[in-house]
Amino acid sequence: MLPFINAPFVYLTGLTGASVDELKLITSFLLSYPLAGVLKRIPDSKPYQKNLFIIAVSLFYLVGLFDLWAGIRTLFISSAGAYLIAAYIEGPMMPWIGFVFVMGHMSVNHFYRQIANAPDKIDITGAQMVLAMKLTAFCWNVHDGQLPGKDLVEFQKERALPQLPSLLDFAGYVLFFPSLFVGPSFDYVEYRRWIETTMFEVPAGTDPSKRPPTRKK
Repeated sequence: MLPFINAPFVYLTGLTGASVDELKLITSFLLSYPLAGVLKRIPDSKPYQKNLFIIAVSLFYLVGLFDLWAGIRTLFISSAGAYLIAAYIEGPMMPWIGFVFVMGHMSVNHFYRQIANAPDKIDITGAQMVLAMKLTAFCWNVHDGQLPGKDLVEFQKERALPQLPSLLDFAGYVLFFPSLFVGPSFDYVEYRRWIETTMFEVPAGTDPSKRPPTRKK
């Protein structure tokens, strides 16, 4: 945790009656708006810089704001485990194995959360629940990417992953700061299309004035 970062929250606790961690969580939500504005101004031609910025902001939230060093370990275990399962296990059981792994890991942490019985404290289980949805979907998307197109419905075809993403892209997806603690969850393909701005592409012949602005420089 950054030195003295608790001071303003302790003061506000006396005024509002909310806990320090609850006020920090609200602050992280509000802070994400201007930080998303900064993210938007990173050139679209450099998605790796966007990924690095996203990761840096989430690390600030986790350890600079909440001191959740153990939380980083938790998110790493779930993410690395799901990535390795998707990479090295083949066959129809792969996404189910991924699901059992991330749910089992999350259940263990929820068990310890119940023992701690500290509802006013923010821990990593909230972020882990969002991550469990993302990682489960990720395993299914990778599985769909290995199937023939004729066996998939249109929804699956749009989200299928015939190849695993790079570790940097995957880390950016896992640690997407605007939805880190409370969601929403989304598929990796949606993240990739956003980070590469391909979701903003329009059909040929569209009026240039109606094209969304980008920063390719």
